[in-house]
Amino acid sequence: MNTLPMNAFDDTHEPVAAVLAPEVNVEQSFGIGELFFSRTDKRGVIESFNEVFLRISGFSGEELTGAPHKLIRHSDMPKAVFWLLWDGLKKNKPVGAYVKNRAKSGQYYWVFAIATPVEDGYLSVRLRPTSELPEKVAALYKDLLRKERDEELSPKDSAEILLDELYDMGFPTYGNFQSYALYQEFEARRKALKRTVCPDLHTSDIIAKHSKSLQFELSMLAEKFGHAGLLTANMKIFAAKLEVGRATINEIAKNYDLMLRDIQNNLSTMDVPEDPEGIWETSKEQESFFMLCSSH
Repeated sequence: MNTLPMNAFDDTHEPVAAVLAPEVNVEQSFGIGELFFSRTDKRGVIESFNEVFLRISGFSGEELTGAPHKLIRHSDMPKAVFWLLWDGLKKNKPVGAYVKNRAKSGQYYWVFAIATPVEDGYLSVRLRPTSELPEKVAALYKDLLRKERDEELSPKDSAEILLDELYDMGFPTYGNFQSYALYQEFEARRKALKRTVCPDLHTSDIIAKHSKSLQFELSMLAEKFGHAGLLTANMKIFAAKLEVGRATINEIAKNYDLMLRDIQNNLSTMDVPEDPEGIWETSKEQESFFMLCSSH
């Protein structure tokens, strides 16, 4: 993968203002096997990029070098996505997001972008989305953009609405959503390119499924043993009505109580909370998917 650094053109390069054509509803397609990337400084100013980015965006190297990365931002993108992106990067978190970009010609192209902090800036790698998820995300973005305009929402307020919408879709945090989305895109891309299964991802997937099954079984056991507490309570009530054998029944009930508490304590040590808090928190399984897919 060829990288074109800032000084690829000359050592005294000054940004060249790009003349952008009006946006048109025409997609700029690119190959599913292509990856393109760019590196920026901490302000989001482009420092380097590869040849795929040049071809897809339609800008020259002189126009990209020293330009803000928002040069390729499409007007259909809600502010919420970029608020989340910068929130994550400033917290030193890698961020994944579906983004609709614009080419110099005015055409658009969708990507799934992975942005991560690197020394003195940020690196963004993009791939072509091919799973079933982008269609849902595009509809969500469209509705969110309308709300931003009609209600004059701040980027942060819009991001909170986006997080609520993702929660309703089954993603408790954005960290959970980006991990799931990247894994879906990675697998869809792998299948389309007829590539073999990655052993580490396959193993992680098996572990995640077993972990989810185990957590379900644990929750069911905890519920059942919780109800079992009613048995000892009823035994004590029954014993209170007896004239003979009261002490024996009470002792049995006491022993049952001790056993139940011991079992419940053991179950609690095996339980892993599935409701992470915060924008970027997620399960260890989901986090491993994101990091492994990013690595590959």
